[in-house]
Amino acid sequence: MSAEEYRRVIMELIEEHNDPWVKAAFYGDPKVAKIVEELYKRWEKAGFKGVALDYATLEELKLLASKAQRYGRMGSSDAMRSALGRK
Repeated sequence: MSAEEYRRVIMELIEEHNDPWVKAAFYGDPKVAKIVEELYKRWEKAGFKGVALDYATLEELKLLASKAQRYGRMGSSDAMRSALGRK
């Protein structure tokens, strides 16, 4: 898959998802949180051009897309347990 295809998977499965628990579970995942923190630093350094996801490497996009597929397909109750279980 190309970087653009990975970005599309992440956007469709997480950003466009209507369940806030799915988003919370995804962004609460320690690996996702670490990557997102780094992406925001890169995005800020670039003057906030585009979106933070534009600054991900292909490897980061692969991992994020893999996690998006996992969390994006969860039911609300499973996502809630996952999100709350990390706190």
